Amino acid sequence: MPSLVTFPRTLAALAALALMGPTAARAGDDWKILFDGKSTDAWRGYSRDGFPAGCWAIEGDTLKTVSGGKGPCDLVTREPYRDFDFELEYKLSPGGNSGVLYRVAELPGEPSWHSGPELQILDDDKYRQNSPKNWTGALYDLIAAPSDKPVRPVGEWNKVRVLVRHDHVEHWLNGKKVVEYDLGSDALKALVAESKFKDMPRFAREPEGYIAVQHHEGGDVWFRNVRVRRLDAAGSATAAAPAAVKPARKGNVGWVSLFNGKDLTGWKAHGQERWTVDDGEIHGVAVTKEYGYLSTEKTYRDFEMKAKFKAEGTGKFSMSGADPPEAVLTEGFGHLAFDVADLDAAHAHLRSLGAREVLPPRPSPEPGVRMSFLADPEGNLVELVERARRRVGH
Repeated sequence: MPSLVTFPRTLAALAALALMGPTAARAGDDWKILFDGKSTDAWRGYSRDGFPAGCWAIEGDTLKTVSGGKGPCDLVTREPYRDFDFELEYKLSPGGNSGVLYRVAELPGEPSWHSGPELQILDDDKYRQNSPKNWTGALYDLIAAPSDKPVRPVGEWNKVRVLVRHDHVEHWLNGKKVVEYDLGSDALKALVAESKFKDMPRFAREPEGYIAVQHHEGGDVWFRNVRVRRLDAAGSATAAAPAAVKPARKGNVGWVSLFNGKDLTGWKAHGQERWTVDDGEIHGVAVTKEYGYLSTEKTYRDFEMKAKFKAEGTGKFSMSGADPPEAVLTEGFGHLAFDVADLDAAHAHLRSLGAREVLPPRPSPEPGVRMSFLADPEGNLVELVERARRRVGH
């Protein structure tokens, strides 16, 4: 029997969104200024809540790297982006090394480049021993920019642009397109399989994510005129992101249906698995050994999501978000059973939602496994299972 996951049409989500429309660079413009020479408010540190001031400094009207800061030092936008047009100008000192990464996910304990593809920024002359795939303009370690690219030398300003429309990506350098490719394509998968990213399952897989500017030790790097604009489905600039939904109040006010019971409108499929709608339910069927998932087309920041589901055969189901740590359904006979990456964090999160602990964490007969039972606010019994193998990256 094939693996099967079913979602009834009662699927809904409550979202307190923190999505802001792009700030106009000037009247009638759709650009959002990410650095204006004065404020770093549009940025925070990768896997940090605040700005990593020890790693960066404002110098004149530029944002400059500072050596020796306590990491992580990469910068990420405060909002995620899916389809967008991003620009900045940069200048290098000898040995300078940086990059623009996009569709970045913040993976616990892993750097930004484990998920985000990168437009490389480098002092090419200093690193001539490197592969051209690691020189300026390249899709780092995968696709080289042409040898006649219009790059200016160390000490002079260059302008780069990253354009993402659906899954088509373009790298531009000083007004010339130097790289283009399609995320999720067989061609890209073949390149990744032969690269340093081959054992990074989330690399170039995110349907949207943060834009990051890399901080790399070596020579100094300066940035200025950093801006971005969102693009709609047709690739045109959009004046604003979707309007924010107010936080829910009692009585389910604010719940938004994510499934219309008829088709997959509002969802995007990823991977090789097959998704259909039958009798008002979403069916997911495993047809390969690769992963498969659906993601909402809209983005959410602070939210609560509810879904009814059932699994048949070896079917597995997960709902991913910032908290709790990744939870994956393993069995569904009489109770909800979840593998979790961090049992203590999952407990704390569930208790914050009103769950009560039935049995404290305890070792199981299987070595390296902890188990516990909680009752969720609706009285359902939840079994949490933490296996030692999940402590190694996933």
